[in-house]
Amino acid sequence: MTSIALGMPGIRQSGSPASAFTWFDVATDPAGWETLASRTVPGMFHRQPLLKAHAYGNGRPVGIVLQREGGPPVALGAVLRETPRRSLQLLSFPALAATADPELACRLVDWLRMEGIAEVRIGSFTSGAEGYRRPPAATIQERLEFVWDLGGGTEQRFRALGSGHRRNLRKLLQRDLAIRKIGSWPAERMAWLHVAWARRRGQELPLAQLLQLYRYYRTLDRTLTRSGIGHLYGLYDRAGTLLSHAYMLECDGMAFYMIGASSPAGYRLNASLRLFWELGELYVRRGFGVLHFGGVPADAISKNHDEYGLFRFKIGFGIEPVSRISLSIKNEE
Repeated sequence: MTSIALGMPGIRQSGSPASAFTWFDVATDPAGWETLASRTVPGMFHRQPLLKAHAYGNGRPVGIVLQREGGPPVALGAVLRETPRRSLQLLSFPALAATADPELACRLVDWLRMEGIAEVRIGSFTSGAEGYRRPPAATIQERLEFVWDLGGGTEQRFRALGSGHRRNLRKLLQRDLAIRKIGSWPAERMAWLHVAWARRRGQELPLAQLLQLYRYYRTLDRTLTRSGIGHLYGLYDRAGTLLSHAYMLECDGMAFYMIGASSPAGYRLNASLRLFWELGELYVRRGFGVLHFGGVPADAISKNHDEYGLFRFKIGFGIEPVSRISLSIKNEE
């Protein structure tokens, strides 16, 4: 196993017999890391491409390996930042059922404190700190994640839809619309639809924000699309007009919705409903078991919340949301 000290100055090699954790230099041995991360449950957000996509600015992907007696090692992918304070961000955390160690979050934070990490964030994409004992003084954030079970048949999934979604989908299925994978100029298309989305809300994005937005989408394309994990799908009308798009992550038999938007015409048509229905059918044919719609803050259930509309859209697929817990910890100096 590669020690992080080989390629990351400022962090010493660790992992004595008294500690179950060791650093892994992801940049030096990316293939070895991918093999380890593929065994973590769930593992998508521990993979190197996802870490690179979130390591914008001064961040860099790192790995932590948990060695377990009587069980396979668990890979924890993270993003390390040296400034302004040394901090570590995990995008996700292994499910408690996979580790059977309720103290894991506390032990990890204690170990990172000894390693000189001043701030720790445990994220909750697909799985978070739910069920684990929480480190002292941890700040808790709860969100609701929507996991669409693609088991059963098409008719069963249709009956499970909310009444509004069923009514609208019947009308949409009568239209001559088609879903296609977008292979050219993905960053530009995503930026264009984001601008259209902002204008629909009465917002005009300044040039500096537009450039930042485009760079973000270009980063997704370079790190995720080119690695084969990220795929951009669009819904088109008969004239070839792009109505709605969704950037999907596909890994380990699971699809995860990362980002998307609709044009003004697509919004009026409710094209995103047809897009996700078609994506569900596509993933069933490909043998995927679930489609993750991502999540919303837990208080988005309130009608006064900015993301209440997203909450209503996602729950309209007949999905029972799952509570996910993220933690932020500031270690004492």
